[in-house]
This record gives sequence, C-alpha cells and structure tokens, in this order.
Amino acid sequence: MNSVKKITCACCLLLCTTLLSAQLVITQQTIDRMSGNLPQEQLDKGIYRCIYHFTQQIKESKTGNTLLQTDTMALDFGKNFSVYYDWNKARIDSVQRGKIKKLEITSIRQKTNPNFDMVEYQGVQGSYFVNTHKGENSEVFKNRLKNEVVSIDITDLESFKCTEQLSPQHWQFTADTLSVLGYVCQKAITSFRGRDYHAWFAVEIPIKEGPWKLYGLPGLILKATTNDGLFAFEAIGLENLKDVYIAMDKDTYSNCTRKEFAKYKSNKRKKLLARHYINGTITVGSTKNPFEFNDLELE
Repeated sequence: MNSVKKITCACCLLLCTTLLSAQLVITQQTIDRMSGNLPQEQLDKGIYRCIYHFTQQIKESKTGNTLLQTDTMALDFGKNFSVYYDWNKARIDSVQRGKIKKLEITSIRQKTNPNFDMVEYQGVQGSYFVNTHKGENSEVFKNRLKNEVVSIDITDLESFKCTEQLSPQHWQFTADTLSVLGYVCQKAITSFRGRDYHAWFAVEIPIKEGPWKLYGLPGLILKATTNDGLFAFEAIGLENLKDVYIAMDKDTYSNCTRKEFAKYKSNKRKKLLARHYINGTITVGSTKNPFEFNDLELE
C-alpha cells in the first residue's frame, strides 16, 4: 500500500472513531451530576408529601400491544413552593449513584453516533448500567406566588430548564364527590393543553396544589384522570415532613421553551441512558426503549 493510501485509510479510521465517540473533559460538575452531589438552592420548607400512583397507557414497540404502567410519584409542598418528582426513581438513582461514587473515573467517553446502541456493551468485561424504562427524570417546581412552573431535567452530561408562566387552570365545579384516603373530595373539570381532566380535591387539606402541573383548586387534588383513559393520578399516601426542604439543583442549565423541552423529552423517551465502566473509563450512550409513550401535553 503506498503512502497516500495509508494516510487516507488512517484519516478515515480517525473520522469513524470520532463519529462513534467523543472524549470529554472531566469536570467536577460532571462528576457531581453522575453522583447526585450537585449543590442545591433551597426554595421553601416542606410541610407535606403526597404520594401518587401515576398510571399511563404505553405500547410495546415489537408487538404493538398496549399496557398500563404505574409509577410512584411524590409531591412535596410548602407554603409557597412545591416539587413533583418520581419517588421510586429517586431511590433507585440513589443506589446507582452510590455505585458510581465508588468508581475511579479517569476519562469519560460519549457515544455521539445516534445509531449506536449501547446494548453492544452488555456482556463485555466491566460494569454495565442501563436505566429502566420506568421512571421520570424531570422535576416540576411550582411557585404559587408567581404562578410560575419550572421543569428541569438532568442527565450525566447535560441539563435543561424550562420556565413558564402558568396560572391555575380554569376549573368548573360539580356536585359529584368521591372518597380518597378517607377524605371526601369534590369533583371539578377542566381542559388543559389538549386534554380534558376530571379532578377530585379535598377541602380538608386547604392547599391549592396537585400533581404535575395541575393546581388552583380550594384543596389538594387527590385524584385526576384524563377523559380518554390514557393518564391517571391517584393519591396513595400523605405524610407530614420534618427537616425537608424543597430544593433545586444548581447547574449550568440550557434554558429552553416549553415546546423545545417537550420535543427533548419526547426524543429522550425513545432511548434509555446506558453506561459502561472499565479501567477508569466510563462510556455513556443510549439503548433503544422497547416501549412507546404518549405525551401529556398535546398543545
């Protein structure tokens, strides 16, 4: 092989390697993201925590079969602020982050080729971690004083923040009642971003809060469903909080609009975060999600 051909082959090999993965500079912020040690800004002192079952209809990509998936979510709320997050995932992430803290990471590689599937690392020597398809990374903060909702989403290598002015939904009250957790709840209905909601709220808990972005009723929303049957929130527990603060991670967020955030989330749900570690190097990429999800917001 002549020298020109050798140089050409070498350049092609270098280009292919660059397209497949990128060497990243390790910063303390990156390590803190992976280990869950980002500094936090305290927004409010938590008073109560309401635990919800969030049920949604999903579809299996291979078969097209639909099934119901239930996640356990939490709403921590204080006098002025609240945060809605995945309660189970927070505990699962804590376990995974504990494993990552024990690793001596000397380099980080990111698989940048969108067609590369990290499943190829499964069974390879080293440690392979993959996120479950269940669970939600995003946290939704409400500032009831300013009618402001902030959604954040943090992964190993990036973080996004969406801030929106969102007044309480326009609710219509009905005479229907329902018992949830022993509380007599009154029914109200509303339309919100392309979906119709039926909600039941407890006036005995006089806080204008609710799961996700729903709020503004004269009592805590303990149950809410969409009339198409695709989504449902139902409280399964309520507890007093002690020495718990509603806090937001301090990070160099990429600020985005609500539509940009929704597009990012929709694309993200198509894949699962996966990591492989060996000899000080952690490789970060994704693997295909075997399930398809619906969007809560349609407009």
